[in-house]
Amino acid sequence: MMLRFPCRATLGVVVLSAALFLSFGARAQSITLFSDFYATQYGVAVTSLTDGQIVNISEGGIWPTNGFNQTYTIDLTEYGQGNYTIILLDGGGDGGVSFEVNTTSLPFICGGNCVGELTAGPAAAFNFTLTELDGIPGCMDESACNYDSEAGFDDGSCCFDSCVTIRLYDAFSNGWVDGQGNIGSATVGNLSGLEYGSVEFTDGASVDLDVCLAEDCYVLQLEFDNLAVEASWEIIRNGQVILEGGPGIPGGIIEEFFFVGDPECLNTGCTTEGACNYDPTATQNNGACHFAEAIANDITVQLDASGTATIVPSDVDAGSGGGCALASSDVSPNIFNAFDIGTVPALLTVTDNQGNASSGAFNVTVQDLIPPVAGANDITLAMPNTDQEVILTALQVSTSTDNAGIQSLSLSKSSFFGCGDVTTHVVTLTVTDFAGNTDQVDFNVTITHPDVDNDGICDDQDNCTDITANNFDDPANGVCQPCGLAPVFLGFAGLTAASTLDAPDGSVVLNIPSGAPTSLELTGLNGALDLTVSIPNEIGTIPAGMYSARVRDDDGCLGVASAPGGTTFGEPAVSHTLIMPYTLCCSGCGDFDTDTDGICDGSDNCTDRTAPNFNDPANGPCE
Repeated sequence: MMLRFPCRATLGVVVLSAALFLSFGARAQSITLFSDFYATQYGVAVTSLTDGQIVNISEGGIWPTNGFNQTYTIDLTEYGQGNYTIILLDGGGDGGVSFEVNTTSLPFICGGNCVGELTAGPAAAFNFTLTELDGIPGCMDESACNYDSEAGFDDGSCCFDSCVTIRLYDAFSNGWVDGQGNIGSATVGNLSGLEYGSVEFTDGASVDLDVCLAEDCYVLQLEFDNLAVEASWEIIRNGQVILEGGPGIPGGIIEEFFFVGDPECLNTGCTTEGACNYDPTATQNNGACHFAEAIANDITVQLDASGTATIVPSDVDAGSGGGCALASSDVSPNIFNAFDIGTVPALLTVTDNQGNASSGAFNVTVQDLIPPVAGANDITLAMPNTDQEVILTALQVSTSTDNAGIQSLSLSKSSFFGCGDVTTHVVTLTVTDFAGNTDQVDFNVTITHPDVDNDGICDDQDNCTDITANNFDDPANGVCQPCGLAPVFLGFAGLTAASTLDAPDGSVVLNIPSGAPTSLELTGLNGALDLTVSIPNEIGTIPAGMYSARVRDDDGCLGVASAPGGTTFGEPAVSHTLIMPYTLCCSGCGDFDTDTDGICDGSDNCTDRTAPNFNDPANGPCE
């Protein structure tokens, strides 16, 4: 059996070879099955001449999955002495399963075919016997180092070389077992890798592994649980302690080298193959191995104008080497873009001159400090129907750019609805990149709506397109009304000023030669408010101000300028300007405030209430 370093499948019992003896603690007989890779093909049947069939497992029933190093144990303890037959089955018909009869519980011994293998074909049968011996088994040869004077029969364990005991100790008397279920162990082998025995330390204050060793150099491999500070050990040869040690390495492995006979078999040096100073001729590790080690610092990088950032090993290397000459180094990843903004885990990998590699982790913080450049084109959008919402998307207008890409675009206004939005709007485009940097730009959005009859009214259905109709530009936008008997409105025959600048008590006398108007519609000019007064009831309730005036009768017909031939049919509506003054500025001075700006003067050069110098005492032209 070969000794595997450093990872080894631990064994539950002491392993025997021709040069090995053991103490008889176990009390069991069994058959162990061994499989090649195709484990799911195999089956087994075992019969006893006395008890009949013991086990019958069809092909595919022993191991649920394929794979090397799988075993299966059949317990024979309750059957004892007798004649047995084992049949190995292979569903694939090409062999690959073997068995071994275990008689570690002497005084039982195995005879006949105690080991066997199905090398080819679908099945093979093997016969063996279990025989119980009388007395205590042991070595009965007085020349052996493990001679037992109380043995009743010789069990073949006599050692004629050196009797060596590996004794493991635990300071807390609970074995090499930690709370996670990890179990420590010891294995003895020679420097060629041949294993002579192993033992797990599962309980108690100490456990012994007894081996019979010829003159040679050997290695004791100790595997520890996580409580190795409690561990110690001794190597005893012919009653003398030749090596001792402790404590162990928590969760680790220690190799102790010793010799039986000539010490020249030991050659000290670095025996670890992964070390850059590995010495293949060394047989004993001198503890001076050097290993390539990658050490890296975290780094912060900024994306450049192309939206990328690049690093090289020298940017992050913090003294890699570990005592080894390095042949090469590399970082991965080494190129970053907008998708990496934030913290990115990376590795620095160094390789020494022997080809051994080591990796060290570090973090790359990727930043984008360059903001986007917002750009947008003006746009005109048509609103076919005032009941239909017009939607503007940022992609329709954006000409924005960013070094690492734009994450989002947003508009301060993107929805336009109804006549109130039929105008030009100043909209702000906000651009955000993947790092959260932003920029903004304003642009114009012009919303248009078809004015079918060119009456200046925003509506979806222009029922009157006849410019001569009395209601051509009526916001009610009804069917054209010829209005053959509309009022003839020639203006104002007289007026009475309002008492103050704000009092609604001015009155007018209408010049209406024909028709019967019922309302006077006043559209405020230069800042005056719109007003409709009934005729004649409210004709004296007009505030001071400037207006565009028209009249309307009960049929909805607007006043016209004339009635040729006695009819107003086809005549366009007419409006007249009304300036309603207010009372004399001073008693007897005769000056009116002609433009109602609150300044007493006879000559008002600015009559536009919306002008900033409307009521400026300097009374210059409107600005």
